Amino acid sequence: MNKFTKIGAAALTALTIAAGALSVSTEAQAGPKKWGPVGLGIGLGLVTTAIIADAVYANSQCQMVDQYNRYGQYVGTRRICGGY
Repeated sequence: MNKFTKIGAAALTALTIAAGALSVSTEAQAGPKKWGPVGLGIGLGLVTTAIIADAVYANSQCQMVDQYNRYGQYVGTRRICGGY
């Protein structure tokens, strides 16, 4: 995920949360809290951000590459991404 994608995802989440918070136009009442539109806005923001992040990660050109030390012994795997 590059810098612009992260900024876009954060801006979309902030916009969704702000829109949900501002869309509440009922009077204040005592009693149990009902999240209503605010909860819906937060939920949609989280789901949208997760979908966008997954799509960006799936489209990145990354691959797992085996790593060896100087003696030719296998030491693990590492994710290598091209295009950066």
